[in-house]
Amino acid sequence: MDIHVKDMTHLYMPGTPFEQDALKSVNLTFSDRQWTTIVGRTGSGKSTFIQHLNGLLKPYHGSLTVKGVTITRETKQRTLHQLRKKVGMVFQFPEQQLFAEEVITDVMYGPLNLGKTKDEARALAEEALSLTGLDPSLYEQSPFELSGGQMRRVAIAGVMAMDPELLILDEPTAGLDPDSHVRMMAMFEEWYRSRPKRGVVLVTHQMQDAARFSDEVLVMHGGRLAEQETPEALFLNDTLLKRYSLSAPPSLELIRLFMDRVGMQEQIDTLPLTAGDTAQALKALLERKETEGADRDV
Repeated sequence: MDIHVKDMTHLYMPGTPFEQDALKSVNLTFSDRQWTTIVGRTGSGKSTFIQHLNGLLKPYHGSLTVKGVTITRETKQRTLHQLRKKVGMVFQFPEQQLFAEEVITDVMYGPLNLGKTKDEARALAEEALSLTGLDPSLYEQSPFELSGGQMRRVAIAGVMAMDPELLILDEPTAGLDPDSHVRMMAMFEEWYRSRPKRGVVLVTHQMQDAARFSDEVLVMHGGRLAEQETPEALFLNDTLLKRYSLSAPPSLELIRLFMDRVGMQEQIDTLPLTAGDTAQALKALLERKETEGADRDV
């Protein structure tokens, strides 16, 4: 099923001297059963856009259709409640939303709110917590006695326990150290890959994540949809990156730096996604450079 956005505009503080059009006549269609990443400079409209996908915000003008539910300025809250059963949202620093006295109670809250029995809710909560890698010995502890990283995993488990069909992630690794970042993204990838017909929408400033995980990348610029491309089409196009002040993924920058240092001018036509991809590409370039040098010496 596709997500359809038609002429969607969103205003903050409309009718006041502080009125701001955060989204301007956005039109696009993309699949809700793929990994879609949204990138763009701060203030480009990324977070405002995704908050429309589960009805936290409603369009000031225009409409969008998600999971068969059409949202307009007039849409009632009971309709949005039905949508939120299918669309889960993980905000930046989600650990700030923890509230219960025990980890398991906090994670069970969402399923119980959706009408699950206590036993069903506990089973869903334990499954979600298992996916995050949290030790079962911590399930009965207060979430506020855990480390910051553990608290974040508990908060994310609370969203996953509701078994959404579409998971929206707003910079979910913000503030994490590099190792925790990698583990967190691996967890989201496992959730996505293990659940057919599920989708992810990720907002991030991490271009390596956008390159590695995405089926499609949306570029927001000045409140508008500027580009809708595959990762390869976006990140291998220097013109687009410069136009929207985006950096290339670090793996690609490393390869380009190597080529510049050794005086190689050829076009890169494959996007390295992992450390292994990058190492292989560098090895191939080095071997090619050595072969060229040997040929000149003959």
